[in-house]
Amino acid sequence: SINALGVYADRTKDPFDDPRQETLAEIIKRTTKKSIGIVSDAELEDATPAAVASHTRLRDEKAAVADQLFAFQPDVLLGGGSAYFLPKSTPGSKRKDDINYVEKFAQSGYAVADSATALKAAIAKNPAKLLGLFHPGNMDGHMDRVTLKDLQLNTVKAYPDQPDLTDMASAALSILSKNKEGFFLVVEAGLVDKFSHPMDWERAVYDTIMFDKVIGIAQEFQKKNPDTLIVVLGDHTHSISVYGTVDDNKDGKTMREKVGTYAAAGFINYVDADKDGYPCLLYTSRR
Repeated sequence: SINALGVYADRTKDPFDDPRQETLAEIIKRTTKKSIGIVSDAELEDATPAAVASHTRLRDEKAAVADQLFAFQPDVLLGGGSAYFLPKSTPGSKRKDDINYVEKFAQSGYAVADSATALKAAIAKNPAKLLGLFHPGNMDGHMDRVTLKDLQLNTVKAYPDQPDLTDMASAALSILSKNKEGFFLVVEAGLVDKFSHPMDWERAVYDTIMFDKVIGIAQEFQKKNPDTLIVVLGDHTHSISVYGTVDDNKDGKTMREKVGTYAAAGFINYVDADKDGYPCLLYTSRR
């Protein structure tokens, strides 16, 4: 059902009285001693991370999703969405009560991080459990954090020390892999979707590359732990599969003229001059 998470949706007004479906993570937690991790660069209350352990007919009940994530208590929880973890008295909070889940997680034995620097410091202390909240909403993507941070087009200036998705994935693996019984980890590159909705293909491509690097990290882990299963998928396709990306070899002076559709769609032809895996961005020259 549209907007439903972990329930058989009914027609009642109450978004929490629907019959529940047990999620894969809940089954794993109930039947094994494996550790569980959830990582996303979107809000942790967003659809994919929330679906790991939440139940509601309305996915927009994000404060309730935060409640349920605390009740489930994954061993690792990293991402954005701190606005729903903090009490209403905190500036920027989106809760309607005085519950402080950051404090409650800390009281439950979690190391807590609110920046890339704090994340590194927390991992150095080898914690058993970790909560990382790096943005009140969706985190900024790789292109904004690394390339465009000097432009007023994002929230990087307000939150200048956000970790990369690769940093969060590595941190999660370092903690979860200590469990000899194994672990279940969900890592979402949620901003690919956020950028694709408004057809912001450049940001979407950068974060797709970032996710590819996360897969590389997982593959390196698998080489050392061959009993590891890696599953990579997309929750749905997007407009970029129809209209393609900017191809500078196409005739025309504007970006729009260089975008094709279907068979005429081209591919980005930027050059990775610094060999960091990302294309050299021409965005600033096109403004």
